[in-house]
Amino acid sequence: MTFYQVICFMVISMAIAAPLNESEMKQIIPADVLAKLTSIQKQDSLSGMEKQQQINSIMMVLPQSILDKLPLPKAFQVLPQAAQKQAREIIFNKTMSQGEKNAALDKFVAALPPAQAKLMTEDATYSKH
Repeated sequence: MTFYQVICFMVISMAIAAPLNESEMKQIIPADVLAKLTSIQKQDSLSGMEKQQQINSIMMVLPQSILDKLPLPKAFQVLPQAAQKQAREIIFNKTMSQGEKNAALDKFVAALPPAQAKLMTEDATYSKH
């Protein structure tokens, strides 16, 4: 499992991404979309990657104005603004598949200065395989 899969589970994974609570999410994401995302998260028959792929396909058809309001996952919020901007460009990229995003984020994290990477790991537990 990649770093991104563990700490992100896409931005919508409320347990990880949330500096937003459920009511704040409801204010940003349309109710029908939020219901679809919640349904995907509850499907035990899907693997983590399958859930990510389905969530990504739903999220990437949302208007950019909605995506712009969504926060980065907590682990990315500890980075300097320039690095956060780079992460946002990957996470909310509408042309990349989920696999491409995972690979790009793995490369992004690997290129961070050690002190910044350490900040991220202090805020999220992960295992890179």
